[in-house]
Amino acid sequence: MLNAIHHRKTRGSVYGQEPKEELYQSYEDLLTASIWERIGYLPDSVIWHIVKKALAASCSAEMPLIVGALEAFRFWPRWQFKEGWVEPDVFLQFETCDVIVEAKRFDDADQQNPEQLAQELTAYFTTYPKRAPTCVVLLAVGGLPDYEKNIVTCLREQVLSRISATSRQRVQFGAISWSSLYRALEPIVAGSADTAAGTRLLRDMKRALVLHDVAPRDRVWLADLSQEIQLQGLNISLESFDGFAPWPRCSPELLVKKAYDWSIGDAYGRIQQWRIQ
Repeated sequence: MLNAIHHRKTRGSVYGQEPKEELYQSYEDLLTASIWERIGYLPDSVIWHIVKKALAASCSAEMPLIVGALEAFRFWPRWQFKEGWVEPDVFLQFETCDVIVEAKRFDDADQQNPEQLAQELTAYFTTYPKRAPTCVVLLAVGGLPDYEKNIVTCLREQVLSRISATSRQRVQFGAISWSSLYRALEPIVAGSADTAAGTRLLRDMKRALVLHDVAPRDRVWLADLSQEIQLQGLNISLESFDGFAPWPRCSPELLVKKAYDWSIGDAYGRIQQWRIQ
């Protein structure tokens, strides 16, 4: 499906009449499936390695080195509990550890809901009352304005305070952005899979992120750059380019989008205002 969208071959399908990539940029579930389906193609130990790496930045607990075979890999399981039902995005069931993934569409928006996350944990323990894994992992992907440890810790406390004390002791919680998840898994996939196969998987995952307007790399802020940059051997002062003035902390993605809004003549005029030293 990812390649059909990329090559604009979805006309007449259930995904819509217009084969435009823009139509898919708001589809949270398509992004989730595009990334996690490909993670599911990897060996069990590699999948667990990726989960551990994703948790490492925000979870200080020491996770087990080995969790056994991956016994189940499900998308959007429906779990009943007293208040109704929930559908976490991905559920990974290893021999000795269960992983619940709740994904949100955007990396820099406040979308993760502690009540929803707590309900997913409650529904999990209701659905699997006799299962006793050594750990239960709840991983939030995307949906936070920032992923600093204090913000993730605050969300963790809000979530765990809503579940029973007995369940609370078994849960490890972490959060990571989509772009950081890709950076975490990239060296793992490149180093553990067949070179050609790993390259293809990473290419598809990067393509899925770009399709959904997620930067696979860290953003670089103009305000953090030097006042003078080297461009093809010339010193160009960013201060003299008035097009940058309204966005002192503009990301490259926003800058490119703004550039598309300029007419060719306007862009040419602005370029002429650069001071070449």
